[in-house]
Amino acid sequence: MKLFFRTFVLSVLTLFICGCQTIVSVSQSEMRVNKGRQITAHDETYNFLNFFEPIVSIKADLAKQCPGGIVTGVETVLRKREFVVFQRYQLTASASCQNAVEDSLKLE
Repeated sequence: MKLFFRTFVLSVLTLFICGCQTIVSVSQSEMRVNKGRQITAHDETYNFLNFFEPIVSIKADLAKQCPGGIVTGVETVLRKREFVVFQRYQLTASASCQNAVEDSLKLE
C-alpha cells in the first residue's frame, strides 16, 4: 500500500511540475531604427484552467515611461507556459519613445 501511495504522489507531482512552453513575438509597426529613447515593459500573470483571459498592463507601463511623447515601434514577446491546471503568461514589450519637445529642438 505504501508503494502505491508513493507512486501516486510522485505521479501527481510530476504532472504539476511538467509543462509546455510557447513563445510568440509580434511587431505591428515598422521595425525600429533607433528613433528616440528605448523603453521596455514586462508583465506576468497566472491563470487557472484557462477560465479567464490574462490581463496585462503593458500599454500603460510604456505610456508612463514616455510622458508627453509618442510610443512607436512596439515589439512584443509573449511566453506562455502550460501546466496541467494553470498557465503562466509573461509579456515583454520594447519600443521607442519619441519626445515631441526634444524632436522639435533638434530641428532648430
